[in-house]
Amino acid sequence: MIAYLFWHTPRAGVDEAQYAAKLIHFHEELEQLGSGSTGLALDPVAYSLPEVPWIPVNRSVYLDVYAMDSTSRMETLNSAAVSGPMLQPHQEIAALYGSGAGSLYDVRAGQLGPATDSYWFAKPQGMTYAELDALLNPLITPGVALLRRLMVLGPSPEFCLLSPAPLTLPLTAEHRPLTTL
Repeated sequence: MIAYLFWHTPRAGVDEAQYAAKLIHFHEELEQLGSGSTGLALDPVAYSLPEVPWIPVNRSVYLDVYAMDSTSRMETLNSAAVSGPMLQPHQEIAALYGSGAGSLYDVRAGQLGPATDSYWFAKPQGMTYAELDALLNPLITPGVALLRRLMVLGPSPEFCLLSPAPLTLPLTAEHRPLTTL
Protein backbone atom coordinates (compact mmCIF):
# COMPACT_ATOMS: atom_id res chain seq x y z
CA MET A 1 0.00 0.00 0.00
CA ILE A 2 1.12 3.56 -0.62
CA ALA A 3 -0.02 6.82 0.91
CA TYR A 4 -0.04 10.27 -0.61
CA LEU A 5 0.46 12.76 2.23
CA PHE A 6 -0.45 16.38 1.52
CA TRP A 7 0.36 19.15 4.00
CA HIS A 8 -1.41 22.45 3.40
CA THR A 9 -2.50 25.70 4.96
CA PRO A 10 -5.21 28.21 4.16
CA ARG A 11 -4.08 31.48 2.69
CA ALA A 12 -3.65 34.48 5.02
CA GLY A 13 -6.93 35.91 6.26
CA VAL A 14 -8.98 32.73 5.70
CA ASP A 15 -10.97 31.54 8.69
CA GLU A 16 -9.50 28.20 9.81
CA ALA A 17 -12.89 26.80 10.83
CA GLN A 18 -14.26 27.55 7.35
CA TYR A 19 -11.19 25.96 5.76
CA ALA A 20 -11.54 22.83 7.90
CA ALA A 21 -15.25 22.58 7.07
CA LYS A 22 -14.56 22.80 3.32
CA LEU A 23 -11.81 20.19 3.65
CA ILE A 24 -14.15 17.82 5.50
CA HIS A 25 -16.80 18.37 2.82
CA PHE A 26 -14.26 17.62 0.08
CA HIS A 27 -13.29 14.34 1.77
CA GLU A 28 -16.92 13.33 2.35
CA GLU A 29 -17.70 13.87 -1.32
CA LEU A 30 -14.60 11.93 -2.35
CA GLU A 31 -15.70 9.03 -0.12
CA GLN A 32 -19.13 9.04 -1.80
CA LEU A 33 -17.51 8.36 -5.19
CA GLY A 34 -16.14 5.06 -3.93
CA SER A 35 -12.79 3.37 -4.46
CA GLY A 36 -13.48 2.37 -8.05
CA SER A 37 -13.78 6.00 -9.09
CA THR A 38 -11.09 7.47 -6.85
CA GLY A 39 -8.44 4.77 -6.67
CA LEU A 40 -8.46 5.00 -2.88
CA ALA A 41 -8.04 1.83 -0.82
CA LEU A 42 -9.25 3.55 2.36
CA ASP A 43 -11.34 6.64 3.07
CA PRO A 44 -9.23 9.80 3.05
CA VAL A 45 -8.31 11.25 6.44
CA ALA A 46 -7.62 14.89 7.32
CA TYR A 47 -5.67 15.99 10.39
CA SER A 48 -4.52 19.28 11.81
CA LEU A 49 -1.13 19.37 13.44
CA PRO A 50 1.35 21.89 14.79
CA GLU A 51 3.66 23.47 12.27
CA VAL A 52 6.16 21.25 10.49
CA PRO A 53 9.64 22.34 9.34
CA TRP A 54 9.05 21.45 5.69
CA ILE A 55 6.09 23.85 5.35
CA PRO A 56 7.46 27.35 6.07
CA VAL A 57 4.55 28.87 7.99
CA ASN A 58 4.35 29.72 11.66
CA ARG A 59 1.01 28.08 12.38
CA SER A 60 -0.81 24.79 12.30
CA VAL A 61 -1.03 22.86 9.07
CA TYR A 62 -3.45 20.31 7.71
CA LEU A 63 -2.39 16.84 6.64
CA ASP A 64 -4.44 14.75 4.23
CA VAL A 65 -3.70 11.03 3.96
CA TYR A 66 -4.82 9.27 0.79
CA ALA A 67 -4.15 5.49 0.78
CA MET A 68 -3.94 3.51 -2.47
CA ASP A 69 -3.00 -0.03 -3.39
CA SER A 70 -0.30 1.11 -5.82
CA THR A 71 1.22 4.14 -7.52
CA SER A 72 -0.83 3.31 -10.61
CA ARG A 73 -3.91 4.54 -8.70
CA MET A 74 -2.46 8.06 -8.35
CA GLU A 75 -3.71 9.09 -11.80
CA THR A 76 -7.23 7.88 -10.95
CA LEU A 77 -7.25 9.89 -7.72
CA ASN A 78 -5.74 12.97 -9.36
CA SER A 79 -8.41 12.98 -12.07
CA ALA A 80 -11.35 12.11 -9.80
CA ALA A 81 -10.48 14.76 -7.19
CA VAL A 82 -10.82 17.69 -9.61
CA SER A 83 -13.52 16.70 -12.09
CA GLY A 84 -17.14 15.63 -12.38
CA PRO A 85 -18.99 15.71 -9.06
CA MET A 86 -15.74 16.68 -7.29
CA LEU A 87 -15.21 19.86 -9.33
CA GLN A 88 -17.23 22.15 -7.05
CA PRO A 89 -15.98 20.75 -3.69
CA HIS A 90 -12.41 20.96 -5.00
CA GLN A 91 -12.88 24.54 -6.22
CA GLU A 92 -14.33 25.53 -2.83
CA ILE A 93 -11.32 24.30 -0.84
CA ALA A 94 -8.82 25.40 -3.50
CA ALA A 95 -10.19 28.97 -3.32
CA LEU A 96 -9.06 29.10 0.33
CA TYR A 97 -5.72 27.32 -0.15
CA GLY A 98 -2.49 29.13 0.73
CA SER A 99 0.47 26.79 0.40
CA GLY A 100 1.39 23.15 0.69
CA ALA A 101 3.54 20.22 -0.28
CA GLY A 102 3.04 16.53 -0.79
CA SER A 103 5.03 13.33 -0.44
CA LEU A 104 4.43 9.80 -1.57
CA TYR A 105 5.07 7.10 1.03
CA ASP A 106 5.20 3.32 0.97
CA VAL A 107 3.55 1.63 3.96
CA ARG A 108 6.63 -0.34 5.02
CA ALA A 109 5.10 -2.08 8.06
CA GLY A 110 1.79 -2.15 9.88
CA GLN A 111 -1.49 -0.78 8.61
CA LEU A 112 -2.86 2.72 8.19
CA GLY A 113 -5.63 3.59 10.59
CA PRO A 114 -6.81 6.48 12.74
CA ALA A 115 -3.79 8.19 14.30
CA THR A 116 -3.26 10.67 17.12
CA ASP A 117 0.51 10.94 16.88
CA SER A 118 3.07 11.22 14.11
CA TYR A 119 6.84 10.83 14.28
CA TRP A 120 9.08 12.09 11.47
CA PHE A 121 12.68 10.98 11.14
CA ALA A 122 15.56 9.95 8.92
CA LYS A 123 17.33 6.62 9.06
CA PRO A 124 20.29 7.12 11.40
CA GLN A 125 23.57 7.42 9.52
CA GLY A 126 25.39 4.10 9.31
CA MET A 127 22.29 2.06 10.14
CA THR A 128 21.01 -0.38 7.52
CA TYR A 129 17.33 -0.59 6.64
CA ALA A 130 17.26 -4.11 8.11
CA GLU A 131 18.64 -2.75 11.40
CA LEU A 132 16.09 0.06 11.39
CA ASP A 133 13.28 -2.42 10.76
CA ALA A 134 14.49 -4.60 13.66
CA LEU A 135 14.71 -1.54 15.94
CA LEU A 136 11.18 -0.36 15.14
CA ASN A 137 9.47 -3.74 14.78
CA PRO A 138 8.42 -3.90 18.47
CA LEU A 139 6.43 -0.67 17.94
CA ILE A 140 4.42 -2.05 15.03
CA THR A 141 1.29 -3.04 16.91
CA PRO A 142 -2.32 -2.81 15.66
CA GLY A 143 -3.00 0.68 14.32
CA VAL A 144 0.66 1.66 13.98
CA ALA A 145 2.07 2.20 10.49
CA LEU A 146 5.65 2.81 9.42
CA LEU A 147 5.87 4.78 6.20
CA ARG A 148 8.92 5.38 4.02
CA ARG A 149 9.04 8.20 1.51
CA LEU A 150 9.38 6.98 -2.07
CA MET A 151 12.07 8.24 -4.44
CA VAL A 152 12.63 11.45 -2.42
CA LEU A 153 9.26 12.70 -3.65
CA GLY A 154 8.54 15.63 -1.35
CA PRO A 155 10.22 17.77 1.28
CA SER A 156 9.39 15.73 4.37
CA PRO A 157 11.69 13.33 6.26
CA GLU A 158 12.28 9.85 4.89
CA PHE A 159 10.20 8.05 7.53
CA CYS A 160 6.94 8.61 9.34
CA LEU A 161 5.43 6.50 12.08
CA LEU A 162 1.69 7.04 12.56
CA SER A 163 0.20 5.79 15.80
CA PRO A 164 -3.16 5.77 17.59
CA ALA A 165 -1.34 6.58 20.86
CA PRO A 166 1.90 8.28 21.95
CA LEU A 167 5.04 6.15 21.61
CA THR A 168 8.62 6.33 22.81
CA LEU A 169 10.86 5.84 19.80
CA PRO A 170 14.36 4.38 20.17
CA LEU A 171 15.76 7.07 17.87
CA THR A 172 15.55 10.83 17.34
CA ALA A 173 12.27 11.90 15.73
CA GLU A 174 10.08 14.99 15.45
CA HIS A 175 6.82 14.26 17.23
CA ARG A 176 3.68 15.99 16.03
CA PRO A 177 0.30 15.27 17.65
CA LEU A 178 -2.54 14.83 15.16
CA THR A 179 -6.11 16.02 15.53
CA THR A 180 -8.60 14.31 13.24
CA LEU A 181 -10.97 16.71 11.50
